[in-house]
Amino acid sequence: MGCGAQGGTIKMVSHHVTVSKLSKSERSIRAAILIQQWYRRYVARMETRRRCVWSIFQKLEYISEQDQLKLQSFFGNMLVHYKSLQGTNRRSLQSMDEDDGPHLDTVKVPDDYDGPHVQLPMTLKGLQTMIVSFKQAKILHDHYVMLILTKVCKLLQSLPNITKATTHISQQITICGDLHGNLDDLLIIFHKNGLPDNDNPYIFNGDFVDRGSYSVEVALILFSLLLLYPSAIFINRGNHEDYIMNIRYGFVDEVTMKYPDNGHTIISLFNEVFRWLPVACLIDGKVLVVHGGISPSTDLKHLNTINRNKYKSLLQPQGGSSIATGDSDKDWRQLFDVLWSDPVPTNGSKPNTMRGGGVYFGPDITDKVLDRNNISLLVRSHECKDEGYEVTHNNKVITIFSSSNYYQHGSNKGAYLKMTPNRELHFVQFLNTNKDGHLKLSLRHRISVIESSAIKELRKHINSNRTNLLNQFQQYDTTQSGTITVCQWVDSMETVLQLGLPWHTLKHQLTQINKDGRVVYSTGLDEFCVKDKLKAGAKITETLYRNRTTIETIFKLIDQDNSGYISMSEFESCCQLLEQVTGTHFPPETVKNMAVAMDINHDGLICFNEFLESFRLCDT
Repeated sequence: MGCGAQGGTIKMVSHHVTVSKLSKSERSIRAAILIQQWYRRYVARMETRRRCVWSIFQKLEYISEQDQLKLQSFFGNMLVHYKSLQGTNRRSLQSMDEDDGPHLDTVKVPDDYDGPHVQLPMTLKGLQTMIVSFKQAKILHDHYVMLILTKVCKLLQSLPNITKATTHISQQITICGDLHGNLDDLLIIFHKNGLPDNDNPYIFNGDFVDRGSYSVEVALILFSLLLLYPSAIFINRGNHEDYIMNIRYGFVDEVTMKYPDNGHTIISLFNEVFRWLPVACLIDGKVLVVHGGISPSTDLKHLNTINRNKYKSLLQPQGGSSIATGDSDKDWRQLFDVLWSDPVPTNGSKPNTMRGGGVYFGPDITDKVLDRNNISLLVRSHECKDEGYEVTHNNKVITIFSSSNYYQHGSNKGAYLKMTPNRELHFVQFLNTNKDGHLKLSLRHRISVIESSAIKELRKHINSNRTNLLNQFQQYDTTQSGTITVCQWVDSMETVLQLGLPWHTLKHQLTQINKDGRVVYSTGLDEFCVKDKLKAGAKITETLYRNRTTIETIFKLIDQDNSGYISMSEFESCCQLLEQVTGTHFPPETVKNMAVAMDINHDGLICFNEFLESFRLCDT
């Protein structure tokens, strides 16, 4: 022991002597190198955490869209099931676009209205006044909204499916991706790049509504610009410019909230406008701009001949048949693929399983389709990118996304693309910093905030699959000890959830590891709770919660008078439809008891708040 201690002392002294012999500049360099190495490791760890969080948000988003596409299997049954509702004050999906609401000349602007006034033909001053009022959170009057939508719909009907833009007059063009109701980002683009006009043309590549809180304002600004500069503004349809998507992702709710008196008519007008939006834009005959992407069968000549307005929702092929059997409808397939597809780095083409619709297309598919259509570059949107853009497929595919902070404040930058006649590309990135002072936090704190939000959403998804996970865990836990190995836990999570997430990295945030290094698997599932009176129907409760957004969307389809209430019989009918999709048998008595339990105020009706309150996830 003495020798060991003495030896240790000698080493320390020797090291001290070595360092002391270094000059001051050498010591400074060594210190700088150590700090640099530490900082690089720190940044690498933060980047790993950020990418993990990004993966969580993206996978959950795609799962949601996949569930939305599964809704199409409900539609046919639902329309038949609720046929008896015809003739009442409700309207079916088949007739929702008929204008049987108030007409434009019957919706008067009151004298005490203090918002912007719109006169057609549209003027630049009128547009600027509208933008200023939107900044002040003022709502455009119903009459003016209906006026703009009516006029822009007539204009769109004169446009082909594939519009043609040129850079030779203005010497440039700007392409914007998804905005998703983010008014601040649209205004940032205009501030940095200037308002659109004939010398500053723009292409807006779909998905300008849903998710955000200002979809109405964003849409009205874009449509007003189209009326003002019809030869310099190009607006493509995205997969969210669709009535069924709007029901689920917030646009219908936003319109109903902002326009309670005429919301139904305004929603119908928006839907008609969306169905007339072009689906692609061709720049200088060589650059194709579409929202989603392409498939092996994409044919621009065929695409340009389709009656794009005939589909009330692109989630349904013609005649209300399912997506799965829609392959025989070649027109629908052409439209659906360019709005829903995504590029992948591997060759070939296969169904887009993450979204549930469209295809994955590889570099070889890009080469073939571009060559066949005599195109040199594909610009698309549809996917959130952390830098706001991405260049793939040997520089032949560009993804541009223009909504910053999409998943959470600080989660991603937005970007837009400027292109010159000789196809020089200039990407401009931006980040809206006006939200809650979030970016004043340190890098570590910013990532922690985003990470916390992502884990919360992931826990919701995990707990909505609680029964299946427990069954999978217990297959490994043959001794009923309540613990399994980390590898078994990781395998179980991926087998049931199929999210492709780095479960090893996430294990400490999602469950408890005991002192033996084994996972106490029940700890990650303890946050799922319901009201005591619902516990008897635990299995049906979990199934309903897992499909809560699906049922809510169906509720909104049924609730065409926008009353916000669902009768007991309607709830029972929806459970029957859910039973067909999930394959889970719900005894009639159990369904009835659940409906009664949800009716918290005992008024014989279930409002959405009562429904969601009954099945919400409670934080421990």
